[in-house]
Amino acid sequence: MLRTLRRLLSLAVVLFALWIVLLAVGGELGGRALAPRLREQLATALGAQVRLGGIDLALVRGRFVLAELEIERRDLGSMRLAVGQAVLETAPLGLALLERDRADLLVLRDVKVELSSWAVLAPPPGRERQFDLQRFELRDLTVVLAPTLLLPKAGAVTLVVERATGGATSLRSAASWLLALESLDAKASFPGGSSVKVSYRGKAGGGGKLILASSLLGGELSIPITLPSAGSIRQAADETAALGKLVAQVAREIAKRKAGQVLERLVQ
Repeated sequence: MLRTLRRLLSLAVVLFALWIVLLAVGGELGGRALAPRLREQLATALGAQVRLGGIDLALVRGRFVLAELEIERRDLGSMRLAVGQAVLETAPLGLALLERDRADLLVLRDVKVELSSWAVLAPPPGRERQFDLQRFELRDLTVVLAPTLLLPKAGAVTLVVERATGGATSLRSAASWLLALESLDAKASFPGGSSVKVSYRGKAGGGGKLILASSLLGGELSIPITLPSAGSIRQAADETAALGKLVAQVAREIAKRKAGQVLERLVQ
């Protein structure tokens, strides 16, 4: 009986070692073979032109790295997205092969986005897919909004995000991460040289505080906001509606602040 157990244990160790070797070799070969397929899948899902520099696939560790990803879409306006590096942390030991629609962590670095329309952020009709994340992190993100998007008679608005983190979310569109924010440190620059520092601290799917600081606002403005729960978002259209409500809330608070400042000056 003991000898049989030893043989079974030895066999299990050998099989495990072979599995690790297969994963290592498969990751090396699979990364090269996966690049064209992934490029095609992204192009089809987003209705866009996609360029990809390379893929590093580490199945043993559960790590998936994309380098120099570029996406350009021009059907509902224009969007150009360039990602220096995207790191996806998944289940180790090859278990990620069984869970293709979820990941533990997504980290994006050196990201540049140019937008001329909000509509271009949504996936094409009939191509919406869902990818579940436990956490995400953005570093060095630059978003340039075209003059026609916010200020038709002025220049472009630039938002530079130093770092943003978030909790569990389901990615359905390019704006999904905003609804799962936990922290944000950024700066918005407007035509004419004015700027606003933006920071947020909160809980994904819960309450938080947005802080705007600028001479344009007369100092610092703190706005309590509540992000929608995951259960209330079922499709990309729900995300758009929720973001619209948040933007409207922030705009009302800013208007109240400016109106209060004008009233104070009249009273003095």
